[in-house]
Amino acid sequence: MTGTITGALLSFLLLYKYWALFALEFISALGPPLPSAAALVASGMFASQGYFSLALVLIAGFLGNALGDISLFFLARRFRKSILRFLKIKEKGNSGFIGKIEKYLYSHSWITVAASRLSGAGSPAVSALSGISDMPAATFVTAAIAGETVYTLLYAFIGYFVGVEWEDISNFALPAIIVTIAIIAAFFLYKDSKKR
Repeated sequence: MTGTITGALLSFLLLYKYWALFALEFISALGPPLPSAAALVASGMFASQGYFSLALVLIAGFLGNALGDISLFFLARRFRKSILRFLKIKEKGNSGFIGKIEKYLYSHSWITVAASRLSGAGSPAVSALSGISDMPAATFVTAAIAGETVYTLLYAFIGYFVGVEWEDISNFALPAIIVTIAIIAAFFLYKDSKKR
C-alpha cells in the first residue's frame, strides 16, 4: 500500500512538477492529510538529480504552504460565528478547553504559530484556532511565513542532500508529528495542573 502511494506521489510530481508540489502543499495546509513533507523531500531529490530546479521547488513549496495557512486562517475568521455555533461554544466568556487554547494562543501566539508549521498535521488546527481566536492577522501571517520558510528549507534540503534515500528519511515525519503533539499536550496538562 505504501509503495503504491509513494509511486503515485512520484508520478504526480514528475508529471506536473511545481504545480503538483504547490497543490499538495496548499491542500495539505488546509487540513487533508496529504504527504506534503514527503512531496517536498521528493522534489528536493529530483532537484539534486537535475529534473527540478531547487529554487522553483523552494518557491512552489513555500507559496503552497504559506497561502494555504493564510487561507485557512481567514476562512476560520470569516466563519467564526458559524463554527462556534456548530461546536456549541459561546463567543464571549468562553471557558473550558477552547477558552484555554484561545488564552494560550493570545499570550504565545507568534511562537505557537511558527513552531506548529514544523509539526505538519498540527499546523491546520493551529491555523483554524488562530482564525477563530482574536489573534491579530499580522501576527499570524508573519509567524506562518517564518515557520513555513524553515519547514520548506528543511524538507527540500533533506531531499536535495540525501537524494535517493528520501523515502527512509520521510518515514520519520509521522513519529515527529506524534512526538510534537505529545509535547504540546503535556505542556497544556502541566500548565493546567499548576493553576489548581
